[in-house]
Amino acid sequence: MKNYYEILGVSSNATVEEIKKQFRKLAHQYHPDKNKSTDAASRFIEITEAYEVLRDTVSREQYDELYSKIFINNEIITAPEDIREKEKVWKEYGREKAEEYSSMSFSEFLKIALGEIAFHAGYASRLGCINFFFTASGIFGLVALPFILADGVIEGEDAAIGILFYLAICIGMIYFGVKVTKNEISMYKQERKQRGSR
Repeated sequence: MKNYYEILGVSSNATVEEIKKQFRKLAHQYHPDKNKSTDAASRFIEITEAYEVLRDTVSREQYDELYSKIFINNEIITAPEDIREKEKVWKEYGREKAEEYSSMSFSEFLKIALGEIAFHAGYASRLGCINFFFTASGIFGLVALPFILADGVIEGEDAAIGILFYLAICIGMIYFGVKVTKNEISMYKQERKQRGSR
């Protein structure tokens, strides 16, 4: 079994950002756009394989379980065929991603490939904006209702209908903000699971 941490030159408790930073450094050295040698191409495939496994929560957990047994506790695994099968999947996926990354210029690679990992920075912030906009707008509307009523903005025979309509909009915005965020997070988790099961 390959030692992916050793291949990338990071510790087994490295953060995702540390793994990303080290991969970027090695990719700068071995990406086909920077290095045309055949050794560099094979090395790029190897570091990509390691990166793709360690950057993903699901596949890293699976790898770490085996890593702990083999590299830390020196255990003999009773079902080596399971490891070989998992390694085969990781290797094939790593090669597939390396080929994809190799077809890009190095600048495109930095934007697209390394940008994929930005869940907390990009994905989460996008979700945060959606959630914040709708939820905050709805809450603000509810808080503002007493002041609107005091100013006489909603009054007359249709006041009750107007108030109910206004409340429905506020509550709907809060519900929509929370619902969209939950759905997006659920889709993200499903995508991560599918990637880890490859």
